[in-house]
Amino acid sequence: MSFPLKRIITALDFSPHSQQALGYGIALTLRFDAELYLFHSLFGPQDTFHNIDINRRPQGIARQTEEAREQMQALMESSPVAWRPLICNGPPVETIAGEAAHLKADLVVAAGHGLSVLQKLFLGRVVDPMARTLACPLLIVRKDEQAPLDLARPAGFKNIVAACTLRDDPDPVTAIGLSLAQAYGAELHLFHSLEAPLDETAVNPTSAPYSEVQQALYSQRLEALQALIPPQTREVCRTHAVVQPGMPAENLAGYCRKTRPDLIIVGVRRRSLMKKLMVGSTTEAILHQHRAHVLTVPLATPPANGREAG
Repeated sequence: MSFPLKRIITALDFSPHSQQALGYGIALTLRFDAELYLFHSLFGPQDTFHNIDINRRPQGIARQTEEAREQMQALMESSPVAWRPLICNGPPVETIAGEAAHLKADLVVAAGHGLSVLQKLFLGRVVDPMARTLACPLLIVRKDEQAPLDLARPAGFKNIVAACTLRDDPDPVTAIGLSLAQAYGAELHLFHSLEAPLDETAVNPTSAPYSEVQQALYSQRLEALQALIPPQTREVCRTHAVVQPGMPAENLAGYCRKTRPDLIIVGVRRRSLMKKLMVGSTTEAILHQHRAHVLTVPLATPPANGREAG
């Protein structure tokens, strides 16, 4: 099982934090021999007198496009990879989603918190909606005050936790976790939360006492996780298959506190606002609670019980 990474888009607002995200975009481009695109949105504050976006004035678009291109060239001067600019004029989330779809991108890389106060007022939160809008995985790079910015030195991952639902076949979360672990020789944890007290599709609850049924379900899920790890991954990576009973968000949060991964991979399912309020979201909890980088992976169909991770 593998996950292709051939076209990578990195979002830039030219802040130091987004430049850290660029470091990961460059590293992944090198590691997977991919194509790198640098995305920047010219979308900005409104001119209330004329009721237009300041940057939509023709002279503003041309000037800021050239400035963005020059900043990109300066940033990438010492980079070991080729790249192409994607300088667009429009709302960041919708625009980058459209560009990613057009290019058939395999991954978008973005900074978790890189917007100025002014940008937040006009644009709202960008990264969380982006995770729900993109049709491809999104790597959210957390700010690291201790990490020196050196685009010539490839960044990487050492400890990865992948939250597997065991409901998607094939499972893209597992696939990208295996690919990244093998590429970097990282320690890999395939984690599954056994949320339902009983799963009558897997075992017959009337055939044995409750505790025996639960143990059978636990053993079945653990065996399924272990079967997802191919021999070639075990040869180059330290791997773990972990099943824990309980609610996905709390389980995954607790496990990450113990294992301290530098990358958490979670699935994302699109939900209505009302359903999110009623059910909650494992993905959003992970995005806001942990200092690790987070890789969100779109999942195709909603789970049967409506309460699975993402």
